[in-house]
Formats: sequence, C-alpha cells, structure tokens
Amino acid sequence: MATSEVSICNMALGWVGTRSIASLTENSPEARACSQFYGPAREQTLRDHAWNFAQTRITMAALTVPTTYPEYSYAYAWPSGCLRALKVLNSSGVEEDFEVVLAANGASRMILTNADVAVLVYTSNVTDPGVFDPLYVRALARRIAADIGKTFFKNNAQAQQELETYYINEIRKAQTQDAGEGKPEDVAESTWVTARFA
Repeated sequence: MATSEVSICNMALGWVGTRSIASLTENSPEARACSQFYGPAREQTLRDHAWNFAQTRITMAALTVPTTYPEYSYAYAWPSGCLRALKVLNSSGVEEDFEVVLAANGASRMILTNADVAVLVYTSNVTDPGVFDPLYVRALARRIAADIGKTFFKNNAQAQQELETYYINEIRKAQTQDAGEGKPEDVAESTWVTARFA
C-alpha cells in the first residue's frame, strides 16, 4: 500500500491500541486527534534528525548584517521551507561557523556567518508522504502515537512515557542507519533528542 497521511496515522493508532480511520476529516476522536497532531509531529520528526531524504542546498540571499553582531561579516535570509539549518558552506565548499538569529523585523530569521557566498545545507519541510524514507515513516508514526497518547491515556503516565520512549528509539535507529547511506553528514543531533538520551 502506498504511504499516505492516513496510513501513517493508522500505524500510530495501532500502536496506541485504538480503531483505525478512513480519513483525517471523519467525525471520530481518532481522526480529530490525528488531524490535530499530524502536521506538528511531521515537522518535529524532520527536525529531530538530519534525514538524508529531506536534505537540500540553496545559495542564500544576502541581507544587511545587524550592528549588534559585529563578529559576523555577512547575513543571509532564512530560506522558505527550511526547518533546520545543518551547515553553511563557503564558495570553496568549506564549512563555516554560523548563527541563526531573529531578524530586525521580528517576523523572520536570518543566518549570520563569515562566508562571502554562503550555501546552506538544510532540512526541508517535506510534506509529500510518497517521498518519505521508510525509517522516517515509522518515526513519524511513533511521534504521532506519543502525541495522541496524551489524549487517549490522560490518566496513564506510564503508557505515555512508553510511547515517547518508542519514538526516541526510532530516532536512534535512524541515526545509525541514515549515517551509512551516501556521504555521512557530520551534523550535530537535535538538542531535544540529545537531552532525552542523556
């Protein structure tokens, strides 16, 4: 069966131990929970690991460097659809230090670095389930299960914690297997995941 939002949600619902759904818009507690949590869970799962399938590159658009950051020579616009900045490469392909800050308008982010021409390697906000990696599908379903578990297991903290632990284990598995696919990216783990592993 082709991967779809509904099939991913049904995997999550199976792990929670409740009924499956035919649509995210049907009138049921399960569908309402999945509809509420699917989007945020998809984005969080993309951020929690540097998934190979979701990585892309872009030459960033230059901005004016804020005077409050004199240690940086260049500023660049945060790309549309970027969920997590992974690394900045200069014109020679060498990795540069960078910092993500709030832009002066307070409504967007910018990337500060000392690279005169900056290529950003980042996690893209992939929405099409048809291109999801199988490891990502399992991790996303585990994230949804953990999130909706808070609704279905309101008085069962142990069940909620178990669902959260299953998600963390899926991310660990992905970190091991994804690193062996293609050229490994030496990217720091999400601080959320690192804190959970400590």
